[in-house]
Amino acid sequence: MPANDAMRLVNAAFADEGPLEPVQEEDRLELLAALRSSSEWYSAATIDDLSREEAELIAARMVRRLRQQVTLDSDTKAKLHCAIACATLEILINDMAASVAWRRPALGRAIVDAARSHLNVHAIAVLEDIVRVTDYRPLPDEP
Repeated sequence: MPANDAMRLVNAAFADEGPLEPVQEEDRLELLAALRSSSEWYSAATIDDLSREEAELIAARMVRRLRQQVTLDSDTKAKLHCAIACATLEILINDMAASVAWRRPALGRAIVDAARSHLNVHAIAVLEDIVRVTDYRPLPDEP
Protein backbone atom coordinates (compact mmCIF):
# COMPACT_ATOMS: atom_id res chain seq x y z
CA MET A 1 0.00 0.00 0.00
CA PRO A 2 1.42 3.41 -0.92
CA ALA A 3 2.42 5.60 2.03
CA ASN A 4 -0.20 8.26 1.19
CA ASP A 5 -2.98 5.65 1.24
CA ALA A 6 -1.72 4.28 4.54
CA MET A 7 -1.71 7.75 6.10
CA ARG A 8 -5.26 8.38 4.86
CA LEU A 9 -6.39 5.12 6.49
CA VAL A 10 -4.67 5.89 9.77
CA ASN A 11 -6.02 9.44 9.85
CA ALA A 12 -9.54 8.13 9.10
CA ALA A 13 -9.28 5.61 11.92
CA PHE A 14 -8.13 8.25 14.38
CA ALA A 15 -10.11 11.20 13.01
CA ASP A 16 -11.23 12.21 16.49
CA GLU A 17 -7.58 12.49 17.60
CA GLY A 18 -6.58 15.11 15.03
CA PRO A 19 -4.09 14.71 12.17
CA LEU A 20 -1.27 12.23 12.74
CA GLU A 21 2.28 12.44 11.43
CA PRO A 22 4.38 9.52 10.20
CA VAL A 23 7.14 8.20 12.45
CA GLN A 24 10.63 9.26 11.48
CA GLU A 25 12.63 6.43 9.91
CA GLU A 26 15.26 6.41 12.66
CA ASP A 27 12.52 5.78 15.28
CA ARG A 28 10.59 3.20 13.28
CA LEU A 29 12.68 0.09 14.01
CA GLU A 30 12.85 0.86 17.72
CA LEU A 31 9.08 1.34 17.89
CA LEU A 32 8.43 -1.87 15.94
CA ALA A 33 10.68 -3.85 18.30
CA ALA A 34 8.88 -2.41 21.32
CA LEU A 35 5.51 -3.23 19.77
CA ARG A 36 6.46 -6.87 19.11
CA SER A 37 7.88 -7.43 22.59
CA SER A 38 5.24 -5.59 24.59
CA SER A 39 2.59 -7.48 26.51
CA GLU A 40 0.49 -4.31 26.55
CA TRP A 41 -0.74 -4.83 22.96
CA TYR A 42 -3.59 -7.12 21.98
CA SER A 43 -3.06 -9.63 19.19
CA ALA A 44 -5.35 -9.57 16.16
CA ALA A 45 -7.04 -12.77 17.39
CA THR A 46 -7.65 -11.22 20.81
CA ILE A 47 -9.15 -8.13 19.21
CA ASP A 48 -11.46 -10.32 17.12
CA ASP A 49 -12.51 -12.19 20.29
CA LEU A 50 -13.27 -8.88 21.98
CA SER A 51 -15.27 -7.81 18.93
CA ARG A 52 -17.29 -11.04 19.11
CA GLU A 53 -18.00 -10.38 22.77
CA GLU A 54 -19.04 -6.79 22.01
CA ALA A 55 -21.31 -7.95 19.17
CA GLU A 56 -23.04 -10.39 21.55
CA LEU A 57 -23.49 -7.64 24.15
CA ILE A 58 -24.93 -5.25 21.56
CA ALA A 59 -27.34 -7.93 20.31
CA ALA A 60 -28.51 -8.81 23.82
CA ARG A 61 -28.96 -5.13 24.64
CA MET A 62 -31.00 -4.40 21.50
CA VAL A 63 -33.23 -7.47 21.95
CA ARG A 64 -33.76 -6.60 25.63
CA ARG A 65 -34.72 -3.01 24.78
CA LEU A 66 -37.06 -4.16 22.02
CA ARG A 67 -38.73 -6.73 24.30
CA GLN A 68 -39.64 -3.91 26.69
CA GLN A 69 -41.95 -2.55 23.99
CA VAL A 70 -42.76 -5.48 21.69
CA THR A 71 -43.72 -9.07 22.48
CA LEU A 72 -41.28 -11.55 20.93
CA ASP A 73 -41.58 -15.33 21.07
CA SER A 74 -38.44 -17.24 22.10
CA ASP A 75 -37.68 -18.39 18.54
CA THR A 76 -37.84 -14.84 17.16
CA LYS A 77 -35.81 -13.54 20.08
CA ALA A 78 -33.04 -16.10 19.41
CA LYS A 79 -32.99 -15.47 15.66
CA LEU A 80 -32.99 -11.72 16.18
CA HIS A 81 -30.12 -11.91 18.65
CA CYS A 82 -28.09 -14.04 16.23
CA ALA A 83 -28.80 -11.76 13.25
CA ILE A 84 -27.86 -8.59 15.14
CA ALA A 85 -24.71 -10.17 16.59
CA CYS A 86 -23.56 -11.34 13.15
CA ALA A 87 -24.29 -7.98 11.51
CA THR A 88 -22.48 -5.96 14.17
CA LEU A 89 -19.55 -8.37 14.24
CA GLU A 90 -19.13 -7.93 10.50
CA ILE A 91 -18.65 -4.20 10.98
CA LEU A 92 -16.52 -4.48 14.12
CA ILE A 93 -14.07 -6.92 12.51
CA ASN A 94 -14.08 -5.96 8.83
CA ASP A 95 -14.27 -2.18 9.15
CA MET A 96 -11.69 -1.66 11.89
CA ALA A 97 -10.03 1.20 9.99
CA ALA A 98 -13.25 3.20 9.88
CA SER A 99 -13.60 6.20 12.15
CA VAL A 100 -15.94 6.21 15.12
CA ALA A 101 -17.99 8.88 13.34
CA TRP A 102 -18.57 6.40 10.48
CA ARG A 103 -18.92 3.28 12.60
CA ARG A 104 -21.65 4.46 14.99
CA PRO A 105 -24.34 5.11 12.35
CA ALA A 106 -23.18 2.05 10.38
CA LEU A 107 -23.77 -0.17 13.40
CA GLY A 108 -27.21 1.37 13.91
CA ARG A 109 -28.14 0.66 10.29
CA ALA A 110 -26.76 -2.88 10.52
CA ILE A 111 -28.86 -3.60 13.63
CA VAL A 112 -32.08 -2.51 11.95
CA ASP A 113 -31.27 -4.17 8.62
CA ALA A 114 -30.43 -7.47 10.33
CA ALA A 115 -33.79 -7.40 12.12
CA ARG A 116 -35.93 -6.76 9.03
CA SER A 117 -36.40 -10.43 8.11
CA HIS A 118 -37.38 -11.36 11.68
CA LEU A 119 -39.79 -8.59 12.68
CA ASN A 120 -43.03 -7.07 11.46
CA VAL A 121 -43.32 -3.44 10.34
CA HIS A 122 -44.40 -2.22 13.78
CA ALA A 123 -41.50 -3.93 15.57
CA ILE A 124 -39.02 -2.57 13.01
CA ALA A 125 -40.32 0.96 13.62
CA VAL A 126 -39.90 0.47 17.36
CA LEU A 127 -36.35 -0.82 16.87
CA GLU A 128 -35.50 2.12 14.61
CA ASP A 129 -36.67 4.47 17.38
CA ILE A 130 -34.63 2.58 19.96
CA VAL A 131 -31.49 2.82 17.85
CA ARG A 132 -32.12 6.48 17.01
CA VAL A 133 -32.90 7.56 20.58
CA THR A 134 -30.67 5.34 22.72
CA ASP A 135 -27.98 4.22 20.26
CA TYR A 136 -26.51 0.73 20.62
CA ARG A 137 -24.18 1.62 23.49
CA PRO A 138 -25.07 0.77 27.07
CA LEU A 139 -27.24 3.05 29.12
CA PRO A 140 -26.10 3.79 32.71
CA ASP A 141 -28.10 0.83 34.11
CA GLU A 142 -27.08 -1.71 31.42
CA PRO A 143 -24.13 -4.06 30.98
